[in-house]
Amino acid sequence: MPREIRRIYFTDDEIAKAILALNNHSRNKFLIPGSLCGVEVRSEPSLGLEVKVENLDGKVESVLLDETVVGAAIIRYCIDTHVPLPFNGSKSLKLLNGKLALDVAFDSNAAKRAAPPEPVAKPA
Repeated sequence: MPREIRRIYFTDDEIAKAILALNNHSRNKFLIPGSLCGVEVRSEPSLGLEVKVENLDGKVESVLLDETVVGAAIIRYCIDTHVPLPFNGSKSLKLLNGKLALDVAFDSNAAKRAAPPEPVAKPA
């Protein structure tokens, strides 16, 4: 059975926008108040982000975000920017050549089954 895999790469700017958007829409803020001044993708000990924020006193502090939070931010960013993602596809984050990538894998037959049925023409 054929299986389709899409890989979507994200720039640091897109990652920063995704993190800020998720933080702004979250009830429980995970970033401290201040200005975001950098993001760095980490693979050790597990995939995640180190987000650097300049707090209101001018001191730069780091916040570590795990893969779950980063994944939620990236998926929300895709939805907000109209990047099509299949609902039934399995999604995973990867660090490839220093860039964050979202892999979406799905069974092509499942995608066809999930599509709405074609309208049936009524006889005249």
